[in-house]
Amino acid sequence: MKSQEQKPIISKILNNLKFNGCAICGYNKCCQSLEFHHVNPKNKKFEINFCGISGRKNEYIADELNKCILLCSNCHQEIEWVK
Repeated sequence: MKSQEQKPIISKILNNLKFNGCAICGYNKCCQSLEFHHVNPKNKKFEINFCGISGRKNEYIADELNKCILLCSNCHQEIEWVK
């Protein structure tokens, strides 16, 4: 699948997940401020973003999404800073 075709798919996923918002603080106003965080970085095969999913099959994307939680950029940065 071409990257241009996948952008709407990821946007749709984010918009659907936005309802629940950030797993830590609940922020759900702007999907541009929500990010996928791999709970166990050792299991991470690729980033869940437009570059990371480029050319990957939807099944692989879904498998990788199942390893993630949705966080707002602030909470995501705080978690990454602590590492």
